[in-house]
Amino acid sequence: MADTEPSHPHHAIDWTGFAIGLSAPAGWGLAGIFIRLLEGWPGALIMSGRLLVAALVFLPALILRHAARRDALRTALPLAMAAYYIIATSAFIRAPIVNVALLIGLSPALALVIDRIGGLKPARLQWLGVAIAFAGLTIFLGPQEISPSEWFGHGLAVGAGLMSAIYATGLRRHHTTGRKSDPAVFTGLSCFYGAILALLLWPVSGGILGPLALPNANWQDGMELILLGLLATALPTLTFGVASSRLAGVITASLMLLSPIFASVYSGIILDSWPSLIAIPGGVMVLMGVFLTTRTPRPKPLKS
Repeated sequence: MADTEPSHPHHAIDWTGFAIGLSAPAGWGLAGIFIRLLEGWPGALIMSGRLLVAALVFLPALILRHAARRDALRTALPLAMAAYYIIATSAFIRAPIVNVALLIGLSPALALVIDRIGGLKPARLQWLGVAIAFAGLTIFLGPQEISPSEWFGHGLAVGAGLMSAIYATGLRRHHTTGRKSDPAVFTGLSCFYGAILALLLWPVSGGILGPLALPNANWQDGMELILLGLLATALPTLTFGVASSRLAGVITASLMLLSPIFASVYSGIILDSWPSLIAIPGGVMVLMGVFLTTRTPRPKPLKS
């Protein structure tokens, strides 16, 4: 019999899920902008406020979808996304917006490591992408004068990327077991967990999460916090959850590579803070490397 191609390509991309997921980096790119506009606010209060606003959006789903809620309560995945938001917010407070977005965007490389630990063997091209991404990161950060506080923010950004990768790969595996996860319920639960954790951490953080004193807030600050919760938290988390349930973890995490691009544009237009020209080649290398981590080899023709 002649060679035949398999009817379902290995790791074929669900383009509908991919298109839905594109709104996630567009929203997440706004997060650093709103957080900077709330400068002087305690980090824990920003975290809790943004997550509480987002949680209220999904409260009806949490109340009405009993089976999905029970399923979500049985897994620790919502805690991973809650941790992502807490760590990422703290990173944006300390380090440049584009730097944080770029470091969080390394999550596909971390997703490869998670997949490898889980028994999946990434392709050589994907490992090459990891090497290029980290080389580009060295070039990007090399010319910058970075303070100890900013280095701490960079470390937090990597931690946030790890939480994102854990959530993406875990939700995909949860879905492939036949348990149909509800993105709205998972998102709402993630936000409720995060809001509670942020408030609990505030009095014991010793200033790590920002000032401990309450700010002198006005209506504009309140509106910025609400928009942070809606546009940069609720919407992207929901669409990221939908994409995670339909795509491989590495591909879903690769959507994060667009966040630095959106963040750069937003930062330049709104805050008049554009990236240094000397750092751009390194940033491009990071994005190219992360893109390669999303590439999977085509299956060989079946012979019989």
